[in-house]
Amino acid sequence: LSLGGKLITQLLLPTLSNAQEHHARHIKQLTLFLFFSTILGVSLLIVLAPLIIPLIFTDKYTDAIAPLQLSLLSLILLIPSAPLNAYAQGRKLSKFLYTYHLSTGTLNALLILALVPLLGIWGAILSKILISATNLALLTLPLLSNQSTSHLTTHHKS
Repeated sequence: LSLGGKLITQLLLPTLSNAQEHHARHIKQLTLFLFFSTILGVSLLIVLAPLIIPLIFTDKYTDAIAPLQLSLLSLILLIPSAPLNAYAQGRKLSKFLYTYHLSTGTLNALLILALVPLLGIWGAILSKILISATNLALLTLPLLSNQSTSHLTTHHKS
């Protein structure tokens, strides 16, 4: 599921590596476009999953439809994070990226350790949705606010 977000990040990174703070408006527009486009795509996949899964994998896998449909919801939060992540990488916001990756990685591990033993596959899916929401929130708040991002880097221009 996260392949889509990673692919978008890799495709956008060369373009966004030259992005400046005044490009934030365009990043906001791209993020909103991806958010609403992903809602449409995921909605379509959720509706079509009960038809597609038996066709491709036979009726033996119909039990996988409900977990698949729920896990698709994480894409709505994951894919719009891609341009924000690429923007942070392109702006070389190393202090922010270090804190972001450390905190989300730690939270992801804690969620999996807590939820999977309790809920099994549903716990794994819930942890993916929660970490995707956290990722989007952590990327959105500082990067899409109207504040300067210069404090988020460890190196300063002299």
